[in-house]
Amino acid sequence: MDPLPSFPGRPAIFDLASSPALTDALIERLLHSERLEDFLHQALPLLTSRILGDRDGIHASLLLLRPRRPALAVSSGDPAEALHETPGRFPGGPGMTALREGSPVRVGDTRTDRRWPAHLAVAEDHGIHSLLALPLEFGEEGQCVLSFCTTRPRDFPPAVVDSAAAVLDRGASVLHLAVRLDRYRALEQDLRTAMSTRTAIDLAVGILMAQDRSDQTGAFALLKRASHYRNLPVRDVAVEIVERFSQRSPSTHFDA
Repeated sequence: MDPLPSFPGRPAIFDLASSPALTDALIERLLHSERLEDFLHQALPLLTSRILGDRDGIHASLLLLRPRRPALAVSSGDPAEALHETPGRFPGGPGMTALREGSPVRVGDTRTDRRWPAHLAVAEDHGIHSLLALPLEFGEEGQCVLSFCTTRPRDFPPAVVDSAAAVLDRGASVLHLAVRLDRYRALEQDLRTAMSTRTAIDLAVGILMAQDRSDQTGAFALLKRASHYRNLPVRDVAVEIVERFSQRSPSTHFDA
């Protein structure tokens, strides 16, 4: 087993794993973040300091993967950003391996490890010699991997890996909550967009019914034909009709 290095400024492992202050601090940052990306940018240095203490040379990144959503990655510096395992870059790096296996993955020395040649070559180019990837699962809502890298070899021995996983587990529920809130925000926006679209179409159909003395089915069919002939979405044609009739754009009113 690798010897446990001395980390100046690093709290005792027991304190790291048991302190509830991490959860409180993450919740505070979540409450003051308008976007998920903003929260992750604030959470990353907090997690880094709680896991590894306040020492120089630590680079961190967090990669979030969600169904039907773009990958979201945040990092603390150029080396960590260069090692992001976003889809299409490093499909088989330490982070993806950690997610696939559901357990932490560490690299003691990038100069001798041969598991991920392309990824570790980039690490060496940036002077990185140690890597640690910690996975988190959010069920059907996604998964993320928190990664650390340093210029020192063998910087993440087993005892450090265990304590790091314990700390991350302490904050996992808040990270999961942030992902879920972002999903609800996206759903709300989709519903608002759909309702706005429906408002314009319903108003246009009503105008056509009055002008052409047709029923609702006939008016909507006319709207669809106009959309097809002009190669425009039905909503855009509907908005034009409403604007010509009322001299203003249609609007949907939502309760605050």
